Amino acid sequence: FWLFDLNEIMESENPWNVRPISYGKWSHPYDQGGSKMVLGATYNDQSSTLFLSIQDAAQTKEYDKRPLIIAYKLQAKLTK
Repeated sequence: FWLFDLNEIMESENPWNVRPISYGKWSHPYDQGGSKMVLGATYNDQSSTLFLSIQDAAQTKEYDKRPLIIAYKLQAKLTK
């Protein structure tokens, strides 16, 4: 993952020069060694909740390959 400060991008004259504030390898509880990828995501700013759609994680039978939605409640960490 790469995590950027969107305010820094929006305020920059050269947004392509903005560096990530954090980066690394991330996994979720249903990762299974990287076999269950994130299909999509959305963020609700009012509730500070990140929703992820996980590939085939709700599969119960051979051809029943539904995605699973997981939610993370985020809290801002202020740094100086």
